[in-house]
Order: sequence, then C-alpha cells, then structure tokens
Amino acid sequence: MKVSEQNVGSSYSDALEKSYKYYHGKPCTVCNSTLRRVARCGCYSCETDNRKAYQAGYIQRSPARQLWHHAKARSKSRGFEFNISLQDVEDIWPKDGLCPVFGTPMIPGFGKGRGPKIDSPTLDRLVPSKGYIKGNLAVTSFRANRLRQDETDPEVFRKIADWMERV
Repeated sequence: MKVSEQNVGSSYSDALEKSYKYYHGKPCTVCNSTLRRVARCGCYSCETDNRKAYQAGYIQRSPARQLWHHAKARSKSRGFEFNISLQDVEDIWPKDGLCPVFGTPMIPGFGKGRGPKIDSPTLDRLVPSKGYIKGNLAVTSFRANRLRQDETDPEVFRKIADWMERV
C-alpha cells in the first residue's frame, strides 16, 4: 500500500505506528525517491535494481551452480532422486562451452520475461524416470532439451539421437 505525505507525516516512527509498508521520509541518496521501505530502511526501486543486478551477475559467474541449485529444488518438489554434487555438474559441463547437440554457444541467462533463452545451458536427464543421478545427466542447450520433449521433424530429432548414441 502506498502512502501519501498527508496521512503518514514525515517521520519514520509515524509510519511504524500506523503499520504502513512505505513511508515518505528523507529522499534516497541514490535515486532521490521518497518512497522508502520501512522494513529495510532502503529505497524500494534501488533495492529491486540491486537484486536484479546481483541475480544476473550470479548467473554469469556460476552457471553450473545455478543448474545444480535448480535441479536440487526441482527434485525435491517433484520427488526425483538426487545424488549429484556441484563438482559432478562442473565435470559434465562441455569444455568448449558449446551445446553438444547443435554446436552452438551456451549463454547463461534468461530471455524476455521468465524462463531461459534457447541458448541457455540446462541439465538434461537422459532417462527422465531415473532422476538427477550420476551418469544420467548431460548439459545441453535449452533448445536441445526442449526438442527432446516435443520434436516431430525427423532430421532435427536424428541429430539429437546421434548425440545420445555417442553419450
């Protein structure tokens, strides 16, 4: 709930007493906004920008950690077996950074809105029913992983099949 200066006043204690989420007090030193978070005493817009920048940097710094972390969360929520470590993901990561199916560079990050870009690396379960266990995983692009689920063109699927036979 946004609060105007008329009903909150200019003091932090007034805002706390009235249990408002935001208050108008001293402006932010970075962006000069007067809409401030009471809980963290920080500017809401700067806080959001900092969080987005941190997340983007985290993905770029350690894409293997991101894959491992998300796989662990998926296995817990869906009841899959999970017995891999971060080192296991780093060991199966392609040394040249290219998708083993299509030979295109895998670029960590997200597309517009939510979800990965087609060139984002993904952790693919070769036999989906086995879960996230050693020997059942490969790092491929999101495109290759997705095509295994719904491809109908035999030529493209043959590329995926050729790669799976090599693994």
